[in-house]
Amino acid sequence: MTNPFNEENIGEFAARLSERIVSHANNSPNNGPWTAAVFKSLQEVASARGWKIFPEEKPYRGEYLCDFMLFEIEYGCRIACESQWWWDTDPLHGLEWAFDKLRGVKSDLKLFIYEGNDGDLESLVSKYLERNAQIAKGELFLALRWSKDHFENHFWIAPLDGVQPGTIEFTRLQNMAEECPSFVIDKLGNNVAVRCPKCQSIFIISEMLNRKTSRFCPHCGKSTAGFVNGSAFVK
Repeated sequence: MTNPFNEENIGEFAARLSERIVSHANNSPNNGPWTAAVFKSLQEVASARGWKIFPEEKPYRGEYLCDFMLFEIEYGCRIACESQWWWDTDPLHGLEWAFDKLRGVKSDLKLFIYEGNDGDLESLVSKYLERNAQIAKGELFLALRWSKDHFENHFWIAPLDGVQPGTIEFTRLQNMAEECPSFVIDKLGNNVAVRCPKCQSIFIISEMLNRKTSRFCPHCGKSTAGFVNGSAFVK
């Protein structure tokens, strides 16, 4: 069995997971990408791949080492995840506590989903990774930072064992808010499949037909979608 996550596919995985978290969060009474939305999204990942997730029923009920751990039987931990949101008077300390746990577990993918400021990830990496003598070659970290209304995603794969030479720099992945809005499900030609933010149903809009006149969601009628300067929108 091999690691299913690598430099070629980590961007697609990050984008899909971000989209699912936002979708679940928008469909919740709290209207935010909080831990419950992360849990539901990772449940879907585990179910699709035939893995088990701990805790099995809901966040904070039966944790094993990290907030969420996805296991494959007779293999081990596929994804170790820490989900950390601003909840106390010292947000950076909370992020440090969560990130420190991730560096100490064994997993194909170490997933850090958090709400923070510009520069927080660099501070965490400098403090907890750059002088870490127990890094293994190929170790993969993926950081999804919630920034106001979208995720900014970064990853790093350790190039060698032990303490890394120089500064560790995470690579930024495609910004969904800039390049691929979370409501866009698929696009072919001048047709776009979008997700209604009100009822979560999917419907089609056409740049040819809806360039001037927006289309109401055919399922609930509570949202509209169309195009402005060639870009799709939903509101």
